[in-house]
Amino acid sequence: MAVEFRLLGDVEARLDGQRLEVGHARQRCVLVALLVDVNRPVPVDRLVDRVWADEPPHRARNALAGYLSRLRSRLDLLQSELVQNEFDDRTADFKDAAAKIRSVNDDLRDTIGDIEKVADTLDTLRRFVVAVDNLVSIVLPLV
Repeated sequence: MAVEFRLLGDVEARLDGQRLEVGHARQRCVLVALLVDVNRPVPVDRLVDRVWADEPPHRARNALAGYLSRLRSRLDLLQSELVQNEFDDRTADFKDAAAKIRSVNDDLRDTIGDIEKVADTLDTLRRFVVAVDNLVSIVLPLV
């Protein structure tokens, strides 16, 4: 599972190649403003400047807080989806492994059955050899 953010051309997020909705143009702008400094804290004033340049709205900080809140919600949903997909993949892997184990177990059971048949045949052969040996010991002194 890989999340990819594309910033050149259309701004978008992709999960395993599938496009994810990250919001309208201004919200995508906030996402880009954050991704420029990925894995680093970005001061609010810098975000406001990146998002609105020289024309921030009267309550830019409040608007920014709303955009950030919606982005967090969308990313939380994305994280939940990632976890669910990972769980589904692991569940499928476990089901496949369980099917293989059952198949090997069936093969082993068949092999054990074959070994038991061979053991029975060997036991019959051993009894036959003992009977022939007894017969030879009886007949040989008579000859």
